[in-house]
Amino acid sequence: MVFLRATNKPISPNPGQTIHLPPHPDILPNPGTPLATTPKSPPTTLELKTMKKLPLGHPPISSYLFHAYPLSILAQENRYLPWFYNSHIQLFSFPGEELKFYTHPFSTQHEICHLYYQACPLLDVQSIDRDTLTPSAVEFIRWIKDRIEQGYYVQIDVDFYDLPNKPHYQCSHFIHEVLISGYDDIEQVFSVSGYDEKGYYTTEPLSFAIVQKALSWNKEMYLQQVLHNDQQMPPWFAAAMQDRPRVFLYKYLGEQTTLLDISSINEQLDDYLLAHNTAERYRSLARPRLGGTWGIGIYKILKEHLEVSGCGPTIFTPIIWRILWEHKKCMLGRLCLLEARQILIRPLSKHWMGLVHQVNDLRLVLLRAQHRRPVAPTKRIEALNAIADQEYELLVELQSQL
Repeated sequence: MVFLRATNKPISPNPGQTIHLPPHPDILPNPGTPLATTPKSPPTTLELKTMKKLPLGHPPISSYLFHAYPLSILAQENRYLPWFYNSHIQLFSFPGEELKFYTHPFSTQHEICHLYYQACPLLDVQSIDRDTLTPSAVEFIRWIKDRIEQGYYVQIDVDFYDLPNKPHYQCSHFIHEVLISGYDDIEQVFSVSGYDEKGYYTTEPLSFAIVQKALSWNKEMYLQQVLHNDQQMPPWFAAAMQDRPRVFLYKYLGEQTTLLDISSINEQLDDYLLAHNTAERYRSLARPRLGGTWGIGIYKILKEHLEVSGCGPTIFTPIIWRILWEHKKCMLGRLCLLEARQILIRPLSKHWMGLVHQVNDLRLVLLRAQHRRPVAPTKRIEALNAIADQEYELLVELQSQL
């Protein structure tokens, strides 16, 4: 059965009658090959479909796409919140790297930091080597549509050089992942999530032809171009590229439930307040990455960068301040859940809400300061010190009630 959006009336084919959808010139099997006037066999159910869009919610973390994509799928309902609030408490950073959430033993390893979401009871996650699938981008377009029909969200590596509304569009080749959650055969578009040219996390339509072109990149040629342009290739980038191109399939398992783990929350709060390397707890699973700055200790390096730059972060990009803000928002949601379940005797969420606003105000000041002349960072450091002190007091109070 086909639904045409102009009338919303179902059109059922008569026995033996075939419904033809107009082909798109950019996804013909072979350019120049004439189309058959009649198919050899009746169309399948998938061929009769014209559109499908899987639901997405607003992810609580969007600073990194390996968080944003699975979390936007989970956020279509609130079932995931207990599982989510059991972690996303600890923060860490290594010299020359950005601030990140520590969620599992492999969080510090760039090429496999996404593994955490494979353990989520509400997600079926499959990781597939792109080279083992259909050989051409043309066939891959059809493969993506079939997976969406089966209820899978498709995460794929594409070249941002070919994607409009991206900072690298028609400027430089940049391989990164996007999430496809729907398609429309009438408009010939996919629903694609990712960052736009301003850095906002959005979902927008992209034509089949554009996606097909963005899929046609070669890893060896890309790495040669990076080296030819004298771009620095840090070890983590080289390691991550060895595993690409890769496809991730996500299916939402809404019938599952998740439980709040107070003991796990307490352990991570201990590590956060003591600035302890949480990876050392799991040395039997993965060799811990030593060094770095952990937990509440990150305020020290934030202050150091403010002192060096005068007007805001220089070595760290603005993403570090967004992570700091998202971390406080996640803790606010955790406090609200604990209060709603009457686990906390003395509410803390109202006090923490003020902390969220303070961090966001400082973040916005620093973003604006990047485009102005350097000024003495004294007031900003004082604001950061006040945030750190207030956070410590509130988290100690939280632990006393758990």
